[in-house]
Amino acid sequence: LHYIVIPNSVTHIGNQAFAGSSVMSIAMLDSIPPTTGDAIFDNCSSLAAIYVPTGANDNYNTSPWNEYTIADRPEDGIEFEHDGLRYKITGMLECECLGGVQDSQTTLTIPSIVEYMNIPLIVRGVSIKEYSYTSIILPNTVNRVYASYMPYLTSVDLPDAVTRFSFSHNPNQTSINIPRGVTDLELQMNFLNMSYLPRLANITVDPK
Repeated sequence: LHYIVIPNSVTHIGNQAFAGSSVMSIAMLDSIPPTTGDAIFDNCSSLAAIYVPTGANDNYNTSPWNEYTIADRPEDGIEFEHDGLRYKITGMLECECLGGVQDSQTTLTIPSIVEYMNIPLIVRGVSIKEYSYTSIILPNTVNRVYASYMPYLTSVDLPDAVTRFSFSHNPNQTSINIPRGVTDLELQMNFLNMSYLPRLANITVDPK
Protein backbone atom coordinates (compact mmCIF):
# COMPACT_ATOMS: atom_id res chain seq x y z
CA LEU A 1 0.00 0.00 0.00
CA HIS A 2 1.82 3.12 -1.26
CA TYR A 3 -0.84 5.77 -1.46
CA ILE A 4 -4.55 6.27 -0.93
CA VAL A 5 -7.02 8.45 -2.82
CA ILE A 6 -9.91 9.71 -0.68
CA PRO A 7 -12.90 10.54 -2.94
CA ASN A 8 -15.39 13.36 -2.48
CA SER A 9 -18.00 10.93 -1.18
CA VAL A 10 -16.02 10.18 1.99
CA THR A 11 -17.15 12.51 4.80
CA HIS A 12 -15.70 10.62 7.78
CA ILE A 13 -12.69 8.35 8.39
CA GLY A 14 -13.03 6.04 11.38
CA ASN A 15 -10.72 5.21 14.27
CA GLN A 16 -7.32 3.75 13.27
CA ALA A 17 -8.51 3.38 9.66
CA PHE A 18 -4.97 3.14 8.27
CA ALA A 19 -3.03 2.48 11.46
CA GLY A 20 0.13 0.41 11.02
CA SER A 21 0.05 0.56 7.21
CA SER A 22 2.96 1.42 4.92
CA VAL A 23 1.05 4.21 3.17
CA MET A 24 3.37 6.96 1.92
CA SER A 25 0.92 9.63 0.82
CA ILE A 26 -2.77 10.52 0.78
CA ALA A 27 -4.52 12.37 -2.07
CA MET A 28 -7.70 14.18 -1.08
CA LEU A 29 -10.21 14.94 -3.84
CA ASP A 30 -12.45 17.22 -1.79
CA SER A 31 -11.50 20.72 -0.69
CA ILE A 32 -13.55 20.17 2.47
CA PRO A 33 -11.69 17.82 4.85
CA PRO A 34 -13.61 14.80 6.15
CA THR A 35 -14.04 14.41 9.88
CA THR A 36 -11.82 11.81 11.53
CA GLY A 37 -11.80 9.35 14.37
CA ASP A 38 -8.82 8.73 16.62
CA ALA A 39 -5.30 7.71 15.52
CA ILE A 40 -6.23 7.16 11.86
CA PHE A 41 -2.54 7.08 10.88
CA ASP A 42 -1.10 5.64 14.06
CA ASN A 43 2.29 3.95 13.44
CA CYS A 44 2.37 5.04 9.78
CA SER A 45 6.05 5.96 9.78
CA SER A 46 6.26 6.20 5.97
CA LEU A 47 3.50 8.81 5.61
CA ALA A 48 5.06 11.89 4.01
CA ALA A 49 2.12 14.24 3.46
CA ILE A 50 -1.57 14.78 2.76
CA TYR A 51 -1.98 16.21 -0.75
CA VAL A 52 -5.01 18.42 -1.24
CA PRO A 53 -6.59 20.37 -4.13
CA THR A 54 -5.09 23.76 -4.93
CA GLY A 55 -6.52 26.39 -2.60
CA ALA A 56 -7.64 23.89 0.05
CA ASN A 57 -4.61 24.16 2.34
CA ASP A 58 -6.31 26.54 4.78
CA ASN A 59 -9.33 24.26 5.11
CA TYR A 60 -7.12 21.35 6.14
CA ASN A 61 -4.68 23.35 8.23
CA THR A 62 -7.52 24.73 10.36
CA SER A 63 -8.99 21.26 10.95
CA PRO A 64 -7.82 18.17 12.87
CA TRP A 65 -5.80 17.31 9.76
CA ASN A 66 -3.32 20.03 10.74
CA GLU A 67 -1.25 17.50 12.71
CA TYR A 68 -0.07 16.16 9.35
CA THR A 69 1.94 17.81 6.58
CA ILE A 70 -0.49 19.40 4.11
CA ALA A 71 0.68 20.11 0.55
CA ASP A 72 -0.77 20.91 -2.89
CA ARG A 73 -1.23 17.99 -5.26
CA PRO A 74 1.09 18.18 -8.29
CA GLU A 75 -0.78 19.04 -11.49
CA ASP A 76 -1.26 16.58 -14.35
CA GLY A 77 1.01 17.05 -17.36
CA ILE A 78 4.08 18.29 -15.50
CA GLU A 79 7.26 16.72 -16.91
CA PHE A 80 10.32 16.21 -14.72
CA GLU A 81 13.57 14.26 -14.44
CA HIS A 82 14.59 11.79 -11.76
CA ASP A 83 17.77 9.68 -11.64
CA GLY A 84 18.44 10.12 -15.36
CA LEU A 85 14.91 9.30 -16.57
CA ARG A 86 12.11 11.56 -17.77
CA TYR A 87 8.57 11.35 -16.38
CA LYS A 88 5.18 13.00 -16.78
CA ILE A 89 2.55 13.31 -14.04
CA THR A 90 -0.61 11.60 -15.27
CA GLY A 91 -3.00 11.44 -12.31
CA MET A 92 -3.43 11.21 -8.59
CA LEU A 93 0.15 10.84 -7.39
CA GLU A 94 0.92 8.81 -10.52
CA CYS A 95 3.28 9.27 -13.45
CA GLU A 96 4.57 7.60 -16.59
CA CYS A 97 8.15 7.11 -17.78
CA LEU A 98 9.09 8.81 -21.05
CA GLY A 99 12.57 7.34 -21.37
CA GLY A 100 16.05 8.47 -20.46
CA VAL A 101 17.52 11.94 -20.43
CA GLN A 102 20.26 10.47 -22.62
CA ASP A 103 19.86 7.61 -25.09
CA SER A 104 22.01 4.48 -24.92
CA GLN A 105 22.00 0.93 -26.29
CA THR A 106 21.44 -0.67 -22.89
CA THR A 107 18.67 -2.06 -20.69
CA LEU A 108 16.15 0.46 -19.40
CA THR A 109 15.20 -0.30 -15.79
CA ILE A 110 12.18 1.60 -14.51
CA PRO A 111 11.51 1.96 -10.77
CA SER A 112 8.08 1.59 -9.17
CA ILE A 113 8.24 4.87 -7.24
CA VAL A 114 9.95 8.18 -8.07
CA GLU A 115 9.91 11.57 -6.39
CA TYR A 116 8.87 14.96 -7.69
CA MET A 117 9.64 17.82 -5.31
CA ASN A 118 9.84 15.24 -2.48
CA ILE A 119 6.41 13.89 -3.44
CA PRO A 120 6.39 10.10 -4.02
CA LEU A 121 4.70 9.14 -7.29
CA ILE A 122 3.75 5.65 -8.45
CA VAL A 123 5.00 4.77 -11.95
CA ARG A 124 1.88 3.50 -13.76
CA GLY A 125 2.80 3.88 -17.41
CA VAL A 126 5.63 3.72 -19.94
CA SER A 127 5.51 5.68 -23.18
CA ILE A 128 8.81 5.66 -25.06
CA LYS A 129 9.70 6.30 -28.69
CA GLU A 130 12.88 6.45 -30.77
CA TYR A 131 15.30 5.09 -28.18
CA SER A 132 18.14 2.56 -28.57
CA TYR A 133 17.33 0.37 -25.56
CA THR A 134 17.81 -3.35 -26.08
CA SER A 135 15.38 -4.38 -23.34
CA ILE A 136 13.07 -2.84 -20.74
CA ILE A 137 12.61 -4.00 -17.15
CA LEU A 138 9.24 -2.91 -15.79
CA PRO A 139 8.01 -2.68 -12.19
CA ASN A 140 4.84 -4.45 -11.10
CA THR A 141 3.10 -1.09 -10.71
CA VAL A 142 2.95 -0.44 -14.48
CA ASN A 143 -0.43 -1.02 -16.14
CA ARG A 144 0.18 0.38 -19.64
CA VAL A 145 3.16 0.21 -22.01
CA TYR A 146 3.71 1.93 -25.36
CA ALA A 147 7.03 1.46 -27.17
CA SER A 148 7.71 2.29 -30.82
CA TYR A 149 10.51 3.08 -33.28
CA MET A 150 13.06 1.24 -31.15
CA PRO A 151 15.55 -0.39 -33.52
CA TYR A 152 17.43 -2.53 -30.95
CA LEU A 153 14.60 -3.61 -28.69
CA THR A 154 14.19 -7.39 -28.69
CA SER A 155 11.72 -8.09 -25.88
CA VAL A 156 9.74 -6.63 -23.01
CA ASP A 157 8.40 -8.73 -20.13
CA LEU A 158 5.00 -7.24 -19.30
CA PRO A 159 3.94 -7.54 -15.64
CA ASP A 160 0.51 -8.90 -14.68
CA ALA A 161 -0.86 -5.42 -13.93
CA VAL A 162 -0.61 -4.37 -17.59
CA THR A 163 -4.02 -4.02 -19.24
CA ARG A 164 -2.98 -2.02 -22.31
CA PHE A 165 0.10 -2.11 -24.51
CA SER A 166 1.22 -1.19 -27.99
CA PHE A 167 4.39 -2.06 -29.91
CA SER A 168 5.17 -0.71 -33.37
CA HIS A 169 8.17 -0.17 -35.68
CA ASN A 170 10.47 -2.28 -33.52
CA PRO A 171 12.31 -4.26 -36.24
CA ASN A 172 14.19 -6.59 -33.85
CA GLN A 173 11.44 -7.37 -31.35
CA THR A 174 11.04 -11.15 -31.39
CA SER A 175 8.53 -11.87 -28.61
CA ILE A 176 5.56 -10.52 -26.70
CA ASN A 177 3.93 -11.91 -23.58
CA ILE A 178 0.31 -10.92 -23.06
CA PRO A 179 -0.26 -10.76 -19.28
CA ARG A 180 -3.35 -11.92 -17.44
CA GLY A 181 -4.41 -8.31 -16.86
CA VAL A 182 -5.43 -8.03 -20.53
CA THR A 183 -9.13 -8.94 -20.60
CA ASP A 184 -10.01 -8.04 -24.20
CA LEU A 185 -7.50 -10.04 -26.21
CA GLU A 186 -9.09 -9.27 -29.59
CA LEU A 187 -9.00 -5.54 -28.96
CA GLN A 188 -5.40 -5.70 -27.75
CA MET A 189 -4.22 -7.62 -30.81
CA ASN A 190 -5.48 -4.76 -32.97
CA PHE A 191 -2.64 -2.69 -31.53
CA LEU A 192 -0.02 -5.08 -32.94
CA ASN A 193 0.71 -4.27 -36.57
CA MET A 194 2.74 -7.28 -37.61
CA SER A 195 4.15 -5.54 -40.67
CA TYR A 196 6.01 -3.21 -38.31
CA LEU A 197 7.28 -6.09 -36.16
CA PRO A 198 8.95 -8.17 -38.88
CA ARG A 199 10.93 -10.47 -36.53
CA LEU A 200 8.11 -11.17 -34.12
CA ALA A 201 8.05 -14.96 -33.78
CA ASN A 202 6.55 -15.70 -30.39
CA ILE A 203 3.36 -14.42 -28.69
CA THR A 204 2.65 -15.95 -25.29
CA VAL A 205 -0.69 -15.50 -23.53
CA ASP A 206 -0.45 -15.88 -19.75
CA PRO A 207 -3.21 -18.08 -18.29
CA LYS A 208 -5.93 -16.30 -16.34
